[in-house]
Amino acid sequence: MSWIRRWSTFFRKKFVYVLLLVVSFVFAMFQGGFVSWFLFYSFLPFAIYTFLLQFHSMKNVEVRRSFKRDEYSYGDMIKVEITVIRKNAFPLVYLIVEDQVPERFLSQFNLNHKFIFFPLWKQEFRFSYTIPSAIRGEHDFNNVILKTGDILGFYTKETRISCFNRLLVFPHYERITYKQFEAVYEEGQNSSPVRNYNEAAIVSGIREYSPGDRMSWIHWKATARKNEIMTKEFEERKSQDVVLILNQEFSPVFEEMVSVTASLAHAILQKGVGVAYVGTNDWKAGLHVGRGEQHKKRILYSLAKVNNHYERSLLSFFEYSQMFLLANASCLIVTSSVNQELISALVEMKGNISIHLSILLNKQDMNHELEKNIHFAQRNGIVCRRLFLDRWKYAFEEGIADADITI
Repeated sequence: MSWIRRWSTFFRKKFVYVLLLVVSFVFAMFQGGFVSWFLFYSFLPFAIYTFLLQFHSMKNVEVRRSFKRDEYSYGDMIKVEITVIRKNAFPLVYLIVEDQVPERFLSQFNLNHKFIFFPLWKQEFRFSYTIPSAIRGEHDFNNVILKTGDILGFYTKETRISCFNRLLVFPHYERITYKQFEAVYEEGQNSSPVRNYNEAAIVSGIREYSPGDRMSWIHWKATARKNEIMTKEFEERKSQDVVLILNQEFSPVFEEMVSVTASLAHAILQKGVGVAYVGTNDWKAGLHVGRGEQHKKRILYSLAKVNNHYERSLLSFFEYSQMFLLANASCLIVTSSVNQELISALVEMKGNISIHLSILLNKQDMNHELEKNIHFAQRNGIVCRRLFLDRWKYAFEEGIADADITI
């Protein structure tokens, strides 16, 4: 019986106006009089318009979608403008334009991505709507739906116009102060804070002046003492690179974890230190250490697309990728949970690698088991820092000793 329903629906949409026109004509012929013919001639324009509308193509309509910017940050308000350009002047009684927004944005709308126009012969018109709060990720806007019909609603037609746009929403990051970086020198195992990215060496001795030496390298006291120009001899410094590891296991605070990771990347790169980022589900990806604004954009782009789906746990990630981690590097792990098994694995792999564990959580999530695991990690030389949602951006500042922020 489904084919009967389909044919009845098709007939009702396509030919009901013909039936009504025939009925009104027959009524006028048999009834006669002014009123009967007035009804027939009054209905005739609507029937003719509906008939012609069936042959009007909506495919030759051009639709453009534009944004103020191509890149946004999490939480930004996005203004979208839709422009519709018709290639012919066929009169349309109404035209409903609906932008097909990505599913992740639908909860923010109250039908404000739809608009109805009464264009008649007008060929170009536009409208705009706003997305109140941008959601992190890479979002594809594909089609715009156009609907029109006759005045009496006997016939409607709908078409989808391809109008592709890709919108990138970067994660939100705070401009935090992070001063606990280390530098390793050629001799000895001591570490010292990185004070200046431009400081590339430390003085290890003096030697005679050679052509090409800078004036700032001249050791004036030795020059005066030996009565000849002496310059400083430097020992090159090897700066520690930092590997940022984001735990992609499911977590109710995953968005905040992404913000913490982005903030750390920004702060470390501002110091001029090399940074590599990897998520636990990206265990096959190699580590790419870089510096500068372009590398920061690459990290933010990766964080914009990252998801919290349980494919590989933090423990299994380290079991597989331990051999690929950089020697003499600092590993900054951003997670929302730890357990005894994970801490034991980190203790075993701790050698040339300095491990920092940042645990993001709500205050109500603190429990005796978590405290026990954190203290166990600290006793074994792993730097632990618990970050609470409302104050995490202050936890990286030097000299903070508040027990609610850092352990």
